[in-house]
Amino acid sequence: MNLDPPERLVSELGRVREAWDEVPFVERRRTVDPEEYEEHRAACYDDRSFVYAGALVTRDGELLLVSPEWSDGWAEPGGTHEPGETVEETARREAREETGLRIELTGVSRANLLELTTGDREPLWSLGVTFEATPVEGDLRPEPGEIDDVGWFETLPDALTYENYEEAVPDRFC
Repeated sequence: MNLDPPERLVSELGRVREAWDEVPFVERRRTVDPEEYEEHRAACYDDRSFVYAGALVTRDGELLLVSPEWSDGWAEPGGTHEPGETVEETARREAREETGLRIELTGVSRANLLELTTGDREPLWSLGVTFEATPVEGDLRPEPGEIDDVGWFETLPDALTYENYEEAVPDRFC
């Protein structure tokens, strides 16, 4: 697939590739309905793109997952990049906010570049980077007002927040 994302995403992906030894990479194009397109558009910067990061935090053979208030499923801690942050800083901040834990990033699980289209509207773009991590310190607790529950899992639960989630998670948890 030959996608043509905004320069900001290309630059951040290049920086991540230079900073980490190995960066598994996935490109996708997805057509969505106009309502979902508008939901994503609301999160975009002026160049019709957004960046997010998450962390697959593991300890003693278990994976840390959160259950967001807006979902019936589970996912890794993560969220939207704030201006001035690197994706590494985003992953650390989101893990701390959502779980109460400070983490150390140990690798990159996957980088996703997604082009969202609908009808004849200009495409929207997202770059998501999921890191591998270990907990360093803190007391496990869900973030009030955003996360319903947080916990350690030996295998993925049946209810997951995102489609294709299993692709980003090490096989030992599937």
